[in-house]
Amino acid sequence: MPRVRFLPGALLIIPALLAGSLAAADEYAEKCRAVAAQHGDTVATVELVIEISMQFMGQAERTEEKTNAVGTVAHAEGWVLVTNASVDPAGQYASMLGAMPEGVSFESRVTGARIRYADGTEVDGRVVLRDTDRDLALIKPASPPESPRPYVDYTTAAAIEMFDPAVILNRLGRVARYQLAGYPSRIEAVIDRPRTLYVMNGPPGAPVFNLAGDPVGICAQRTFGGSAVSSMSDFEENLMSVVVPGSDLIEFLEEGADAVEPVDSADETDAADEETEDDEAASITLENSSSE
Repeated sequence: MPRVRFLPGALLIIPALLAGSLAAADEYAEKCRAVAAQHGDTVATVELVIEISMQFMGQAERTEEKTNAVGTVAHAEGWVLVTNASVDPAGQYASMLGAMPEGVSFESRVTGARIRYADGTEVDGRVVLRDTDRDLALIKPASPPESPRPYVDYTTAAAIEMFDPAVILNRLGRVARYQLAGYPSRIEAVIDRPRTLYVMNGPPGAPVFNLAGDPVGICAQRTFGGSAVSSMSDFEENLMSVVVPGSDLIEFLEEGADAVEPVDSADETDAADEETEDDEAASITLENSSSE
């Protein structure tokens, strides 16, 4: 049996390599902690009350549920970016309708929203803008804050490439007293059409930064549905975790700059129903007048 002989310097090289590896890991952790210290106060939690309506074979069922969503403060007035899926869960089921019997439908709407900022302040909020394609929703506080809130300035957003390291910031739930959490990760792929998206797993609504602390975007979900979806496995294959880049977020925030009215509140629906009833009544009156 041949003997294995080590050169005298080999035993010295191994500890040096291990030390270098540990030093690199420590440097990476330090950079991640610096990002968390810089931007941690921009991560908020939103408690949502969502009414879900289902039509099935002529029968209607309505339920209400409370859920928490992670959000990113994206304006000094406390505007919070969340995913559209978090405020409209039925929207994700819509792509499965091709696999369901005719006459089955799901609808959801927000009947209440309460923003909890990093300092523990809680205020009522309103969903004022939604974008299904980009999976974005904008929630504004019902009343402006007394002082500017820490926020992510997406006008300074940086582009990122495949395999680049990134830091995701999240906020845990009530059981963990809404403690800030972070996840070091890397970009798995870059989708360049029809619009740029970064592929990476992360909690929907959580902000993403590079190691220098520059904002990259927020975590969201990309769905591809319609007639191609015929089973639950198809649905899962057509759902992908992505990061919506800062350029899209800037555009979305500009669209919602003047938006103040809730897009799917109970009051709005009731007002629409009243308008319809008024229109019908006016139509009947005109018809009667014509007959006379």
